[in-house]
Amino acid sequence: MAARAAGTALENQFEAAHAWLDRATETLGTFEDDTVRARVYHQTAFVALREGNFDRAKEFAYAAATLATRIGAYEIASGALSVLYNVAIDVDEDCSKAAEHLRQLALCGAKCGSVEKQFYALVAAYEIETERGDAAAVARLERDLGEFDVQYSGRFATQVLLPAQTLQLAWHGDFARAYRILASSAEQHQDPERRSLRWAELAVYAAASGKTAEALAALSAARKADRFPRAADVFLWRARILGALAEVMLGRPQAGKTILELVERDVPQDRRRLRALAGAVGALADWRIGSADHVEVFGALERLRRDEFGGYARLFEMLPPACVERLIADEGTPA
Repeated sequence: MAARAAGTALENQFEAAHAWLDRATETLGTFEDDTVRARVYHQTAFVALREGNFDRAKEFAYAAATLATRIGAYEIASGALSVLYNVAIDVDEDCSKAAEHLRQLALCGAKCGSVEKQFYALVAAYEIETERGDAAAVARLERDLGEFDVQYSGRFATQVLLPAQTLQLAWHGDFARAYRILASSAEQHQDPERRSLRWAELAVYAAASGKTAEALAALSAARKADRFPRAADVFLWRARILGALAEVMLGRPQAGKTILELVERDVPQDRRRLRALAGAVGALADWRIGSADHVEVFGALERLRRDEFGGYARLFEMLPPACVERLIADEGTPA
């Protein structure tokens, strides 16, 4: 019954999912089986995560992980830890806690003999450390990943590993290669939110490498994948912020600032990492328009580092001068 609940939640049928969970919970009272109980807790957490009830997701995921670890049901524990990781990274924006959940998930994966779970934990940690800009941690994780037979065509690797690797190319100013590697993966995303983010990333890399037509096409594709009038998803918010960055780099800072105004309206105040990223793009736009100086830009980059977005700070620092200092002919304002 709990498995049916998770399946219906995947189809966004939450009323039916709750009906199945209610039946499962009632049945639990008729017998004692901690393994089944842990599994029901995990599925309850998963349904709550899909529904956006994050406090409930954390409550039941912690209960599932604690019980499953105590009885040695490490497969269930790793599933519950995956829920906790998703809440920590996408909702609480707590990179340290997310990384700790991933370390525990990898340990549980090893104990239950699941290479897939260990790989999942390492790749997700790789993404976190890349966004943090921690080159030493990234190198350690690359060595660990080298022990696995990585299938780069797999869905998870496409969604997480390739974007992290292309961000590292941007650290060294190799935007053309970053664009070339990532370009083929955009349409492979089933979720419109992730597809929008991938196109926005491509727009940034294309603009930075002088591919204006490709950047404009990627921006258009990102907007088509962004179906919602108000973004309520971390991937859509990031897509819009990076879309604003691409607009600035294409010499249209006012268009970028218009996007950032919508982000400011929609993103909650406690989303510090997203707001730091938006602030850095806004500072760059103001610099190009002439209403800010380099001190404000550097300050925005330092805030990115403090809020564990150092990987994006490194990207900003490698943007070619033509993208951030040239005259803006179409707006008649010097950068």
